[in-house]
Amino acid sequence: MPSSPKARSTTWRATGTRASGAAAGAISSPRARRSCRPCARYGREPVIAVSSAELATLAASHAHHYFRSQVVALENRDFGRHPRDVFWPVPGGVEIHSVFIHPLFTAAGTLQRYTRKHYANIDYGMIPRMCESAAMVKIIEQPAEAYINNFSAAARRYPTTGRPFSHADFLSEHAYSYPIQKSLFARGQRLPCRLSGWTPYRDAARDVRELMVGLMPSPPVAAD
Repeated sequence: MPSSPKARSTTWRATGTRASGAAAGAISSPRARRSCRPCARYGREPVIAVSSAELATLAASHAHHYFRSQVVALENRDFGRHPRDVFWPVPGGVEIHSVFIHPLFTAAGTLQRYTRKHYANIDYGMIPRMCESAAMVKIIEQPAEAYINNFSAAARRYPTTGRPFSHADFLSEHAYSYPIQKSLFARGQRLPCRLSGWTPYRDAARDVRELMVGLMPSPPVAAD
């Protein structure tokens, strides 16, 4: 993943199969947790000691609909309508690029700048109100440093487009996203895991380059 500038005030994690402080498309139900081998292995332990790669593999094998709907793979013919993240299967795991990301750690000085609070949605409204530019945000690049898994109800379904991944659909969805969020999409994360059942058919680097061309020319939108 790209390296980040050395001076940072805020550390964030991506969302979705959310790597590097992020949750790989989560285990979806208590039944799935009971039936999986790692759960049986660690279920009676007072502290669960599991590597990021093993946890991500477990999550991907019980992925909820949010993750499944936003994987760029031949098997996904019904891409997410409101994609905060895009997941590309790559050798050794998954590459993740996100527009809306969640905070993992925030410096006290930066948090004090969050005076015009946006209570409806942290990942949409918080970053533009605290950070002047993407240079203030550190994205964790090594999942071994921090990895958080996310859970969702097995039956929950997210809106979809009814068609495969398309640049036009993605760009249309983010026409009014804040410039700082669009710029963060360029900085990907690699989550190591055993990802089975997904066949890559597009080049992640090329997709990101072309999407960034469409994302950044938009006129600035002030955070209010």
